[in-house]
Amino acid sequence: DDHRPHVLRWAALVQGLAADESLHFEALATLIEHGAQYSKPDALMPQVEMCLCVPTYSDAHTFKVSFSVSSDVQPVAVAISQCLVTAGGCMKYGAPPRSSAERSVGRAFSALR
Repeated sequence: DDHRPHVLRWAALVQGLAADESLHFEALATLIEHGAQYSKPDALMPQVEMCLCVPTYSDAHTFKVSFSVSSDVQPVAVAISQCLVTAGGCMKYGAPPRSSAERSVGRAFSALR
């Protein structure tokens, strides 16, 4: 099944972050509880639509994590995001810029924040 690797990535992401005790306490509790609910990753098939973890083009030590999940596991998605930000990551939404003009507009909006 083409969908199974996404579910396995999600499970690995949850387990990996749950093992790091230096992260956000409430988020860790959510991840540990989520992991305890499912004895096998395949049970998550209906909840996890997509999960990707790939190195970025510019830096092989920086990873882009993307996921799409059902509303049932939305609190877990928030917990994962909190843990990744606590670990030094940043949140980005939407599609990446495709042209220099789009990058310029993005920089202008960033300067306004």
